[in-house]
Amino acid sequence: MNQQDFGKLMGVHGGTVTHWKQKGWLVMSGDCQVDVEASKARLLEKRGTLGKLGNRAASKRSGWSKAPHCTTHRALQIHREWNGG
Repeated sequence: MNQQDFGKLMGVHGGTVTHWKQKGWLVMSGDCQVDVEASKARLLEKRGTLGKLGNRAASKRSGWSKAPHCTTHRALQIHREWNGG
């Protein structure tokens, strides 16, 4: 299976698959195809999961979290609450 199809199978973007390949987490066959079962086993071994990032990590990376991540952002949040915005 090619990397793009493997990404679709795993529910991740192509950049994630490229990252996994660079880290040595994919098992590639001689014809530059992903060995699906061996790669899944290696991902499970190295990452502890086959899925996407957990909710905590995803929220930090995407801005989904409403909680401020530092004192500056907490002060900005308080300022907005006081000023109705």
